[in-house]
Amino acid sequence: MRARDNGTIQVCVDNLLKTVKGEVPYSREKGISRNIVDIPHEVAEIKLISSADRCLEGYEPRINVREITTRTITPDGDVNYIVDARPSV
Repeated sequence: MRARDNGTIQVCVDNLLKTVKGEVPYSREKGISRNIVDIPHEVAEIKLISSADRCLEGYEPRINVREITTRTITPDGDVNYIVDARPSV
């Protein structure tokens, strides 16, 4: 946790994209699905982007997501997302 600025949009988006689906006790749907095992990279990328889009649309009402892409998916399962979003009006 940061000492300050925890409520900024960027910090909240980063936290949502680092949250694994099922790890938030009273909100099991919050987070990114990590049930992608032994499938081709292209399919995994599509599923991760879909999961990220659903998570941000559902849990961060201050933004409108235009596009999400992945920069890196490491063998350890770490994903770097690039999110193109605009503030909601």
